[in-house]
Amino acid sequence: MSVLKWQCDTRELETCISRLGDIVQKSVGVPKYSTFQTSTVATEEKGSGPGQLNDPQGVAIHEATNQIFVANFYNDRIEIFSDTGECLNQLGVRQLNGPWGIAIHGENVYVSCWRDFTINQFILTDMSLVRKVGG
Repeated sequence: MSVLKWQCDTRELETCISRLGDIVQKSVGVPKYSTFQTSTVATEEKGSGPGQLNDPQGVAIHEATNQIFVANFYNDRIEIFSDTGECLNQLGVRQLNGPWGIAIHGENVYVSCWRDFTINQFILTDMSLVRKVGG
């Protein structure tokens, strides 16, 4: 079993269970390392490059593809990883402002942003932002 470690500064616990029964857990508290129990998803170093996390918040799994979506707060985007840990893509680059929560329904990804008080809807087929509410 591989483990993802990331630097984290929040005080919550989030757990997702994939359609295959794998557990993806984000355990947070005082700045410490947290783990995904399914795959290595990112390096332990904070950064702004593809696949690097800087205060990750929400996590969700796309049931059809088993891809892992992570709200990357200070990098203002969503990181998309395969279930084996490969960084596949980013969502919402230059469109999000402090992504916090994330939910997936079919081919729709919903992202709440903390800094501008918005809910953003993306379509996965072309990765486009189709609706922004609030702010």
